[in-house]
Amino acid sequence: MGEGLKPAVRSLATRHRDNLIEATVRVLAVDPDGRTPSIGTGFFVAPGKVVTCAHVVPAGRRYVVQYRGEEYDATLLVREPDTGAEANFAYPDVALLSVDVADCAVIPVGSTFPEAGRELYAYGCPLIVRLPVWDHLDLVSEGQRVRDGTTDVFVKTKGSQVQPGASGAGTIDLRTGELVGMLAQTRDAKLDLGGALIPAGTILDVLAAAGHDVRAANQEAAADVVTLAGARRRLKWVLQLLAVDLDDAGPVVWRSMLMALDNSPPEGLAADEAALALLNIDLEDLGNALEELARATRSPAKPIRLLSGAASFAWYAKRPLVEPDTAIQLARERACEEPRVVHLPAACDLTVKLHAGRAAVDQHWEVIPVSIVDAETDAETGLPRRLVTAARWSLLDRDGVLVDEDDPDSIDAAWAQSGAQVRARIGRRLLLVLPATIADTGLVEALRREFAPCMFALAGRSLSAALRRNSALLELSPSLDDVTELAADVRYRQITRKIERASNR
Repeated sequence: MGEGLKPAVRSLATRHRDNLIEATVRVLAVDPDGRTPSIGTGFFVAPGKVVTCAHVVPAGRRYVVQYRGEEYDATLLVREPDTGAEANFAYPDVALLSVDVADCAVIPVGSTFPEAGRELYAYGCPLIVRLPVWDHLDLVSEGQRVRDGTTDVFVKTKGSQVQPGASGAGTIDLRTGELVGMLAQTRDAKLDLGGALIPAGTILDVLAAAGHDVRAANQEAAADVVTLAGARRRLKWVLQLLAVDLDDAGPVVWRSMLMALDNSPPEGLAADEAALALLNIDLEDLGNALEELARATRSPAKPIRLLSGAASFAWYAKRPLVEPDTAIQLARERACEEPRVVHLPAACDLTVKLHAGRAAVDQHWEVIPVSIVDAETDAETGLPRRLVTAARWSLLDRDGVLVDEDDPDSIDAAWAQSGAQVRARIGRRLLLVLPATIADTGLVEALRREFAPCMFALAGRSLSAALRRNSALLELSPSLDDVTELAADVRYRQITRKIERASNR
């Protein structure tokens, strides 16, 4: 049994907490006489940039940030409002400090407002019996509130005793892992009533208005932080497809699938979290999970779709089946107004399919092999007759036009009636894959004109010299060597057959 699935499912919320804890600091405001009248919490929003509450850093003080057992002098960059009202917690109560610390954790800032009922988590250094103690604060959002007679927006929370000293503590949505706000006030330090948060969006807007827009720096520094929200952005459509298939199967079914891998998923585990787990395991474990899913649903369709999607991101023999950079190139080309013909250096159809799967983060993409080339020429287009017929049928079928695949005349008639509309509706949802043995550049160009706006790829390890010189060709770097690729293909097909057999039991 592999070890990839268990930590992926169980530790997501824990990692979200750990990310926040790693990015949290203690903030001191020291009087000129050396006393420390103000103690609060803060967090790194970008390398060397700490956000805290304005009331934590009164004017005319020396500011110190404690992080990872070290103390650093800090420079006050933003304090809003800047004058007075420390005791009144005047809105928006946001401050930004600059600290000479480049190697620091950064918490990703979210773009959504936590609706009522969302589980939140804050970490701060409140004063308990007048001593600063690091404390975990489990909160629940009660939704957006606007202070009477103002436009001041904050997030009302309940749960946990928010004590003085926790002001400035970053607060995350426990499920997504992203910052949703900053603790600014307690509702009652003596009771389990929670507190009020300054929304993350307000914090960013205040800093930007003061000339310190940290959005780009935050995104760059937090790009590799493991959160569910980050995975959703990176994987987009792929994660959505996997989650939809799991959700359609039902939580009882996919929970039994995870149990089959000796994994006890926590209560409330969502489909996208389970889907993310599938993207982080090797093919052996993936096959075991999907065999159980096929047995439970008595159908191989969804498990095989999950296999294809997950295998695009899975590891085989400690190596990715598809290189991420290659897939990124393919995705960028697809977004061009006039994409080039792409050469996918692949020894088998599986790698082509997985390339397309990994590149389909924004929109689903179907791969259609069009490998029938013969001597008979189509009178209308001048292209190989059987190739044109196969491509037309594929497009018609994907658009829901019912026509017999083995009846060329019916295909031509349907194309004459609906071809233009079909091409417009299909857009760039199809990747038509040609064999790399084609040497005629004119043939490839004619196909592109006839079946625009579809995208074309040539699949094979080598190309003809004429095609290689064509400026309209994009050559992608190889993903795997022949031996590894073919071994992966064999293993993939073995898993597919196992899934099909399990569905009949």
